[in-house]
Amino acid sequence: MLKRLILTATLLIACATEASDLVPFTAKYSSDYGMLSATGVRKLEQRGDGNWGFENRASALMTDVIETSTFSLRDRHVKSLNYNFRNPFNTKRNLSLTFNWPKGEVSDSVHNNTLPLQGEVYDKLSYQLQLQLDACSNPEKFKSRDY
Repeated sequence: MLKRLILTATLLIACATEASDLVPFTAKYSSDYGMLSATGVRKLEQRGDGNWGFENRASALMTDVIETSTFSLRDRHVKSLNYNFRNPFNTKRNLSLTFNWPKGEVSDSVHNNTLPLQGEVYDKLSYQLQLQLDACSNPEKFKSRDY
């Protein structure tokens, strides 16, 4: 339910901006279940160098799961630059990706491997923003599940 709410709110924010491609925002969430409480922050910001930062942070049991993406945006096209995911509950899933477009490769410094970049490649967060931009610019394409 919370994932749908986040996706819907983010999509509405993206679609409401016809004059510009993206609008910075910060959304804060909280949840309580018995003695357990959790908080979350989802933030999109334009940085001083013109690139964008997108962050998801979930906090529970005095631990943070953090996901960040840095990307550039040109002509409504997102280009991933860096992506980091840190989950202390499951460190095998941690990632630290650097996208080197001139060399055509993406490097993961956590797992010490490099893969070729082929075609349009996104990290997990920047893909969500590209999908929003695409849905807002061509809503007819997204009326069915075939996209």
